[in-house]
Amino acid sequence: MKIMFVTYTKLKLAERRIRQPRKSRSAFTLVELLVVIAIIGVLISLLLPAVQSAREAARRMQCTNNLKNLGLASHNYHDTFGSFPPGCILPGTVNKPEYKPNQIGWAAFILPFVEAPAVYDLIDFNAPAWHGVPKAQTVSSDNDPTAADFSTLFDANKEASLLAPSFFHCPTATVGNWERKASKDYSGAGYGGDFRIEFGGTSAKFAGRNITDGIFHAASGNSLASVFDGSSNTLLFLEGIAYRPTTDTTDGRNEKCHNHFFWVYDDHGLIGTSNNNNKREILINMKNIPQPGDRLRTSFSYHFGGVNVALGDASVRFLSQTVNHATVFRNLINRQDGEPVSIP
Repeated sequence: MKIMFVTYTKLKLAERRIRQPRKSRSAFTLVELLVVIAIIGVLISLLLPAVQSAREAARRMQCTNNLKNLGLASHNYHDTFGSFPPGCILPGTVNKPEYKPNQIGWAAFILPFVEAPAVYDLIDFNAPAWHGVPKAQTVSSDNDPTAADFSTLFDANKEASLLAPSFFHCPTATVGNWERKASKDYSGAGYGGDFRIEFGGTSAKFAGRNITDGIFHAASGNSLASVFDGSSNTLLFLEGIAYRPTTDTTDGRNEKCHNHFFWVYDDHGLIGTSNNNNKREILINMKNIPQPGDRLRTSFSYHFGGVNVALGDASVRFLSQTVNHATVFRNLINRQDGEPVSIP
């Protein structure tokens, strides 16, 4: 009897448990979801600058490596030929001043030393270079060679001019609407500029400045022995653009402001720091100057605060855009002014 009662009691308790409604799990309310989404959004906004900063650091490091490779390639060229490559040369069968825009620049000569001999073998050094940008998009007289000027040689280097290896490109440089493979983001240091003018002031000429002061210039063949200021005190390569019109004030690039792969326009070669036409000083990373007709020709990058540069000893440094222009930047470009300076 006692056993039956205990059994009956257990069955009743079990039945109550079965019949007892389970507590349902409540869902998130709309307000709670909105709060969670807002928190996630804040976290993303806090992380994004850090991610972008890390990416830019990686891109800047790649740019540094590019310049290092170009510097080492130039030294390998020097070891082979006893001098650095020429800043630019006129095509072998054409020697007319009006054809200067079609000169073949330093980038062509170091291709065998940067593991790009196949591109080098495509170049006809008796024919003009080709810059690969439509005539309507160019600045001033920067026009492609024509049959009228160069007969059957006018497009001999078109294929080679469109094959710039990737290490001629800074990964931070924004891509405009042009043929990327026909351009480069680095320039040889060739000219410190001979004039300066303060805004609203009068022009003043720097004494002793000329177009052959840098390591690179037209038909140059300068050796390390000619770098009197010391290779660690003289610029070899730096980030730069060919021309930047005063109408272009944007951060992005366009067809009017980039260097062509191995096509070089002017006879002193590669990078200038002043505008000789209007006698106006041009600073690092300068976008615009309020002078009609001026074109900026200087070192320019898309890294914040300055540009990467390779020195004559192939070391790479970061040069601040606030560096003293007259006493540091110009003297760094000049290999023989007797005023050696170091990058601050």
